[in-house]
Amino acid sequence: TDLVYLPMKSTDWKLVFQLPREESIAILNNIRLHTLLGGSVSLIVIVFIFYFISSRIANPLKRAILLGQELEKQVAARTLELEQKNLKIMDSIDYAQRLQESILPAHSDLAAMLADYFVIWQPRDLVGGDFYWARRLDENRSLIAVIDCTGHGVPGAFMTMAVNSILDNITTEVSD
Repeated sequence: TDLVYLPMKSTDWKLVFQLPREESIAILNNIRLHTLLGGSVSLIVIVFIFYFISSRIANPLKRAILLGQELEKQVAARTLELEQKNLKIMDSIDYAQRLQESILPAHSDLAAMLADYFVIWQPRDLVGGDFYWARRLDENRSLIAVIDCTGHGVPGAFMTMAVNSILDNITTEVSD
């Protein structure tokens, strides 16, 4: 048997009970069971609350990460597209540069017209609106021109091609 006592508030007396050992063990087992159940339920509730809160916080973070990755893919695709277009444009400008350089007088032609000369020709861009032109009319006469056409870049190069053609046409008509 086990003795259990309870102090009385109104007096200094103590109330004493005598319980069989099986009952006191059953009470302790019941307390242990309720403590385990309460602790387990509390732990499950705490885990669920943390999971719910973390999923609320993590989902926007995941979405932001996925959105960032998608934007990086789009930027990479657009960069590749721009690189390809830039390559096509640069190829065209290089071709225009070769065309523009082909209309310039050859150094051998200038050497035949002039005893001593030098040429500094540096367009602002790869192609430009400034160029020089020379034409030998006969043994004693030559025409040399330095021309500044309006515009730079490809528009200026178009102007140089047109002016070169006009000058060639004028000198051909005058010579005839």
